[in-house]
Amino acid sequence: MNIKTLSVIFLTAILIICCFVKSYSQISYGGQPLSYTIKGLPATFDVRFLQPPDPFALKAEDDERAQKDVLYRYGVGIETDFTLDNSGTWNDLPDGDRLWRLKISAKGAMGLGIYYDNFFLPKGAKLFIYNEDNTQLLGSYTEDNNPASGLFANELVQGETATLEYYEPAAVRRQSIISINEICYAYRAVNFLFKNTNTLEYNSSKSCEVDVNCSESANWQNQKRSVVRIGVKDGSSYGWCSGSLVNNSAGDCLPYILTANHCSDGYTTGDLLQWVFYFNYERTGCNITTEAEPVPVTITGSSLKANGPWTGSDFFLVLLNKYVPTSVNPYFNGWRSTNTASPSGTGIHHPAGDVKKISTYTTTLANYGNTHWNVVWSPTTHGDGVTEPGSSGSPIFNNEGLVVGTLSGGLSACTAGGAGSGSGPDKADFYGKFSYSWASNGSTASSRLKDWLAPDGSNPATLQGKNEDCTNFPPIADFYPSLATAPGGTNIKFNNTSVTSSEAGTTTTYQWNFQGASGTLTSVVTSPSRVFEIAGTYPVTLTANSSNGLSSSKTEYVTITSTNGIIDPDKADISIYPNPANDYVNIDFRNSMHDNTIVRVYNSLGQEVYSNFKPHLQSVMQINMSMLPSGIYYFDIIAGSMVINRQISLIR
Repeated sequence: MNIKTLSVIFLTAILIICCFVKSYSQISYGGQPLSYTIKGLPATFDVRFLQPPDPFALKAEDDERAQKDVLYRYGVGIETDFTLDNSGTWNDLPDGDRLWRLKISAKGAMGLGIYYDNFFLPKGAKLFIYNEDNTQLLGSYTEDNNPASGLFANELVQGETATLEYYEPAAVRRQSIISINEICYAYRAVNFLFKNTNTLEYNSSKSCEVDVNCSESANWQNQKRSVVRIGVKDGSSYGWCSGSLVNNSAGDCLPYILTANHCSDGYTTGDLLQWVFYFNYERTGCNITTEAEPVPVTITGSSLKANGPWTGSDFFLVLLNKYVPTSVNPYFNGWRSTNTASPSGTGIHHPAGDVKKISTYTTTLANYGNTHWNVVWSPTTHGDGVTEPGSSGSPIFNNEGLVVGTLSGGLSACTAGGAGSGSGPDKADFYGKFSYSWASNGSTASSRLKDWLAPDGSNPATLQGKNEDCTNFPPIADFYPSLATAPGGTNIKFNNTSVTSSEAGTTTTYQWNFQGASGTLTSVVTSPSRVFEIAGTYPVTLTANSSNGLSSSKTEYVTITSTNGIIDPDKADISIYPNPANDYVNIDFRNSMHDNTIVRVYNSLGQEVYSNFKPHLQSVMQINMSMLPSGIYYFDIIAGSMVINRQISLIR
């Protein structure tokens, strides 16, 4: 719940405080950094100091934002360009492995968030992140964390300084990609208690809230497992919302998360790929604030499937980019698609980003217009159980245990506000109706739930929730072009958003087919680029193949509006030699390429193993491939809108 004034039925949303948990990370795999135990490592390494934002300018901006009822901002992004090649310090280890360390510091920051525009770790590599006094450790991150899109993010690291420590085995030298394009500078509402295991996000909700494992939740132990806390990235603004896993009639384990549309003001597709979803952030006891902070499991990345605006039922349906691992013990909520008022039920949510809470109602839901339910919470044994900022998007359940709405806003509060505020424990909250989200926000799949949650074409009044073992489902091939319509000669990137397994050891490879593209018509690169020269509409097909033998395909179309007259990349006067090669490969540009030309090299699994610009004023570029294993390697030579594809064999 976000707004405390009733100017519109769905109320304006303000997401608040984003903090960190001491020892969680995106389905990480444990262990310790080598620097904790190895002897002889240099004590000093590269430190990058960031220019902090002007606090007076931030205050003025925040005051203006408060008048507009937009996202409550806790931090701003600082643009960076940190990679394994241009930042950090490499140290060679006795066995030929390497260690890379980079310290990032921004004076006055309460916390730092790390955002990557390209992230790839090969087999055996490990990344850890820790704070200055080593009281907070994230990781290890491994090849199992690699996002198909290349976009990745970490939770906030406490304080002004974050250290990245990356271990690279000799066998995969130079196959890694760590490219950090933004650091989130947290400047307020992330009031970490330094030298303490507690943080503001833990026990941050009001005293009348009821833990999800109090006696009030005895009949809701399945439903609670569906509810997630969402770390929202909205441009350069960050905050908390809540949401829940929902079942679909195919029973195919697809990880759909239902939340509120107002949680996503101004979002981009890239933002959604860096949303973080926190599972099982709950106490085992009941309102025992001294209990150790729980450690959730998190998944990063999603893609939008459908949404309805504030003027409708305020819903937002995303699909996670990874199946939920069995270790999470997920539950996929059932739902009711008909407009039936429930006499009683609960809401489960993360108020103020805190541990999971439960609210109870015993008075029949009332209509609030056609689009929303009006609910008044009932006092229970352990509290009033209201909602707070951060609860937005959470589900409300009917007496059958089915989702019937998602939280838009309201006036409930633990205590009554000042004169004229109209808030208090007996005041109403408003939930966008699931029945309206089902098919009434619009006539297309992108504006309603039915196309996604009843993919078999049925129109069920109810669907029961279920437990799922998500280990035996195929990857779901999915992607979007950077431009669906473009003039001839435009370089179009195909962004891979496939749903893949979260289980350790299960890998996914990709096969692309481009009809009508210049150059090579196939690719095994995760997210390749292609140029189409001739006007027309062309199919592009992606097949995702899992190491467990399962696969799926998807086809999208790009429309080229005009024919371009630039050189055919297949006829470009560029040679790569020797072929086959042993240690070094030479690219002869014949003086036909400018210095902004980029060369990228991929192995047969589509993993990028090299990336660099053409040397200044040189027509021949030499690449050292001596550390790479034998095999076929693919070269993308990118000059403006033109992409030239070549390949060589590497033989030992």
